[in-house]
Amino acid sequence: MEQTERPPETIWYNKDVGSNRTSMNQIKAIFQDGKTFDTPKPVGLVERMLEIASDKDSVILDSFAGSGTTAHAVLNMNKADGGLPKVFKMESAEQRYFKEWFSSLPPESRVRQCKDMMFKQLNKLNMVDAAELKAYINRIVDDMDKAQLAAMEKAPLGYAAKIRAKIETLLEAHYRETFDKWLETERIVCKPSFRLPTFIHPVSHTDIYARSLYAAEDGDMNKLEQKLVVELTAPPNVRWWHRNIARQGFSINGFIKHYPDILIMTQSGKIICAETKGEHLKNDDSREKIALGQAWSSHAGSQFRYYMVFMDDNALPTGAVSMSKFLEIVSAL
Repeated sequence: MEQTERPPETIWYNKDVGSNRTSMNQIKAIFQDGKTFDTPKPVGLVERMLEIASDKDSVILDSFAGSGTTAHAVLNMNKADGGLPKVFKMESAEQRYFKEWFSSLPPESRVRQCKDMMFKQLNKLNMVDAAELKAYINRIVDDMDKAQLAAMEKAPLGYAAKIRAKIETLLEAHYRETFDKWLETERIVCKPSFRLPTFIHPVSHTDIYARSLYAAEDGDMNKLEQKLVVELTAPPNVRWWHRNIARQGFSINGFIKHYPDILIMTQSGKIICAETKGEHLKNDDSREKIALGQAWSSHAGSQFRYYMVFMDDNALPTGAVSMSKFLEIVSAL
């Protein structure tokens, strides 16, 4: 790290770093209800001290960040030059003070503070309108009883996580419903757009399996994928197989974005997408991928197939196949 020196000035004027009046106004803006810290430091003063005591690339430790104006100064410093804000936590004494301060607020103020904290946490969901999000939070909190409100006040961010999960569930259902409707009315169509690259650059690679499309394939394969690849080296009608690289290779883009594990081409020109799953993954995510894969296969044309492959045929999700059944199908295509 490059070291720089900045000798401190002898006198720091309040026009540059703020004063006690400045800091009181700043702390009141941070904590809008109830009493505040007795002797807060101006944000500008803390920033000046941090500039002298640290280098450009320094990260201020969370134990130093504290809360109030000190925390705001640390956040400002860590966000400078396009950086991301760093995580900080309050020390035990400040935690006790904050809890005492929060408990001293009127009930309606505590609820408002919790709503604000949850909104700021959830407003990172880009697909949700801010006004609708705030109204949704208000509706949930306003319907809570005393016991639920007390629990929320102890862990507002925990409740924010629950609300986030609910919102994501509603969004996923909306995406699925809209996709099915637009597919039926041909507002969404399936057209060829993907071209296999001349070269691939996987992070890890393997060249021990025969009939691979590339000289070396992505080596990041689990045991089930490895077993399938070994089996694909036997049927004479398999022209090539390719380990699809997640988030880089071919994807089925619908109400979710799905990267099938293995791509296969037969001697007759059939393109087969295979997604392998372990026994513990017979869940909603697998069912969503099956539905999308089958929709893609039926609209892409008779040349294309999609299969979700499990090791055995025990309690398979609808539309999935066992390894033996899949290999039987591949051999016949």
